[in-house]
Amino acid sequence: PSLIRQPRYLYFLGLVFAISFALWLGMPLAPNFLQEQWGVSIARVGALSSVASLGGVALALSLGGKGPRKALLALEAAALGYLVILLNRGELGWLAMAFFLQAGGGISRQFLDAISTRIVRQTQQGLAYALNGTVGRAAGMAASALAGVLYAIRPAFPFQLGLVLIPLVAAITWFFTPQGEGDASKYL
Repeated sequence: PSLIRQPRYLYFLGLVFAISFALWLGMPLAPNFLQEQWGVSIARVGALSSVASLGGVALALSLGGKGPRKALLALEAAALGYLVILLNRGELGWLAMAFFLQAGGGISRQFLDAISTRIVRQTQQGLAYALNGTVGRAAGMAASALAGVLYAIRPAFPFQLGLVLIPLVAAITWFFTPQGEGDASKYL
């Protein structure tokens, strides 16, 4: 059967959207927030972005051997830590830690793809990865648009909403994402 006609996979795409939306909401306007709220220079914002890239490598390598559901939960916790620090600490060392943790949201897609292999046939995994990416990017677009609206009202709002949404999607991840190895054909 067609992948887009499989209820379990469509449900999973809803999870991909919700998780991606929550993780992305606090990212697009972080450079603006750093400059306006904490007075961080453009050069330092660039350096912090480099720290985020380093964080992505470190988190991917350290979590890659874990089950994808556990890894995704750890990445959600990292993204939550990023937001807590970003909102409360303006010192460069703290901000570097925040941006290191920010990478959790950025690399979550790989772990969502790994989870999807548990519910789709091997012959459909390429299409599943493409659909996962498309839905994740759509969530990023929606989150970016909402972040802009919220930031215009009050700069901290997108980050504060992220603090609310990430624990909710972590609960969804814990209770509703497929776990363990299994025969994907039983779900189709």
